[in-house]
Amino acid sequence: MKLLNCLKYDFKEGIVKNWYFFLIEIFLIAVFSVNAIFRMNNNPGVLEVSLRVFEGMEEYDSLVSPVFQIPTQYLGFTLFACIFASYYPKREWKLRGSQFICRYGNTDTWWFSKVIWNFLQGIFIYAAAFIVIYISSVIGGNGGFSVRYDAPYMSMLLNNDSITVFLYCYILGAAVIIAINQMIVTLQMIFSPVAGYITAIIVVIISAYYFKEYLPGNYLMMLRTELFRNDGMVLYKGFILSFAIWLIFVIAGKIVLKRKDIL
Repeated sequence: MKLLNCLKYDFKEGIVKNWYFFLIEIFLIAVFSVNAIFRMNNNPGVLEVSLRVFEGMEEYDSLVSPVFQIPTQYLGFTLFACIFASYYPKREWKLRGSQFICRYGNTDTWWFSKVIWNFLQGIFIYAAAFIVIYISSVIGGNGGFSVRYDAPYMSMLLNNDSITVFLYCYILGAAVIIAINQMIVTLQMIFSPVAGYITAIIVVIISAYYFKEYLPGNYLMMLRTELFRNDGMVLYKGFILSFAIWLIFVIAGKIVLKRKDIL
């Protein structure tokens, strides 16, 4: 009951009252979706548009292209998705954290409510993205979920299974964002919201620069996955990495809060 009451409060204050963040995200994804539909120009379906929106970039090779340029879609969507978790927990700790601890007698309930809040937020981010891409595809494409090999992607598609494409674009994507946001939530409790967000920026940029399995941003770029590369990022490894990052920072946050002075 204590956790439920805390979660209700976090849902209201941390999600419902941040409706404008979701409105901005909807606009951002709509722009990316329309751009993808115009670039494909072949009556694309929902998952085909999704592949273009979340395509990211191929592995950077300084010999092929000396100029390092991160795609706007990858950088814009990822960094904006991280903004959702960049300030609320620390603000609530300063405003009402000590009152909550005095009322319920422990930090665990407060912390696990923030963990669940972050999890729900990640799901809502990708749910909103899917709805916008679906509507855009219905209007400008065919609204179907079939994936064609010969659609004008940035590279050659190796796997056109609709379920697999959906898992990579949305389920794995949400898992990675939840993990990165959990890192932000924990680091802001240790240091500051700015420090947490800057760390996320560094992770996102380094992921774009280096093609490494242990860099989570690689799993957000479809061109770097097994959908387009034989040696690409594997679905189950992405889930394992995301869970490991998430679990490490959940435990770290729990330990940090135990040591905080609430007086």
